Amino acid sequence: MNSKLNYSLVLLLMALFGCEKTLDIPGPLYQKQVVITGLLQPDSVIAIRLTYTAPTNTTAAYEQIVNAQVALFDDGQLLGSLLYRDKGLYSIESYPKPGHTYRVVANVVGYGQVSAEDRMPAKPISQLRVDTLATGNPNNNPNFYVRWQPNDATTTHWLSFYVGKVSLAWPNDDCQRYVNKVIPPECNFVYVLQRAQNYIVTNSVDLDHFNGAYDSFSGSYTYAGFARFNSDMVLGKPVELRFTTYNQTAKVKNRKEGESNIVDLFAAGPSFDKFLRSVIQSKRNQITGSDDVLNNPFAEVTPIYSNVKGGLGIFGAVNINRFTN
Repeated sequence: MNSKLNYSLVLLLMALFGCEKTLDIPGPLYQKQVVITGLLQPDSVIAIRLTYTAPTNTTAAYEQIVNAQVALFDDGQLLGSLLYRDKGLYSIESYPKPGHTYRVVANVVGYGQVSAEDRMPAKPISQLRVDTLATGNPNNNPNFYVRWQPNDATTTHWLSFYVGKVSLAWPNDDCQRYVNKVIPPECNFVYVLQRAQNYIVTNSVDLDHFNGAYDSFSGSYTYAGFARFNSDMVLGKPVELRFTTYNQTAKVKNRKEGESNIVDLFAAGPSFDKFLRSVIQSKRNQITGSDDVLNNPFAEVTPIYSNVKGGLGIFGAVNINRFTN
């Protein structure tokens, strides 16, 4: 009896696996949307770029919008119109002021109205100190100390670190084809200044750990790209963040021309803060890596935040205090 039952189950499984069929499930019809991109900074005139979205199955350039009427509002008051310049770019000869909320409203012929707003934060008053005698850090890198005091509960602050180093590189991409072959004279290595964003390594409790990963080698948390301060932890007190980095920094002495370490402490408007956080989360949750190989089969879909009503994109604001060491 049992053998007959087992035999029947085998036949059933063989039938199920042998009846595979590919089904084409049509999705919703593609409808293009207007995209607003713009970043407010105190030292730049207010500008946005207007384009249409493009289907995912095309490599065509984004269609630029050249026929829009764009109005700018400062704290609810009409400030003026952004004039069309070139390649979908609209601007006005006005600079954003800290503490003010700016809103753009674009009327696009044949589409309708889109709008977005963000508040320009105040620049964080801060200081940078470098301890070149620090020991025990990866690559014998120094310790960096950023000291500042936040005074606005509605503003979130971020930190990023960049390094510029001179290194040997191919004079052009075509020369790479001569690897393991006779290299012609015109492909001799040359010194090139290369800039890159480095990991931030720290154990500070003042940071938001949403994109931090504990590294047992250094005994610290590492942040790829950007580190976000936890507003609840830093508000109303002087903050001194000590951090180092994994990749080698620019030398303190005997530097080549152009080499430097750059530390950015910046305040983000409410909309840009949500956008940047969502971009980082989406990057961390992507299913495949840069080489299109399966990277995280358990990744959750993470939408990118947009503050554009009636369309897509981001109209954000930042105020950066940059230190070049």
